[in-house]
Amino acid sequence: NGANNEIEMDRQPLYLCPVCLRKLYSTLQFNVRDVYENFVALCGKYGLEEERIWYQKRLDCIQDTNK
Repeated sequence: NGANNEIEMDRQPLYLCPVCLRKLYSTLQFNVRDVYENFVALCGKYGLEEERIWYQKRLDCIQDTNK
């Protein structure tokens, strides 16, 4: 997911790859469901429909283990 400059960075998707997600989670121990819910809301707010759909699909697959 690396980029050498701003132009390359702008071409990259706004998605967290599974490896990056795992690294962040193992370091920060955040609630993945909460983060993805926030991403869905932010993408909707700023008109990033493709990204919103991507995050919503992943969110739909996450089981809530806190129930």
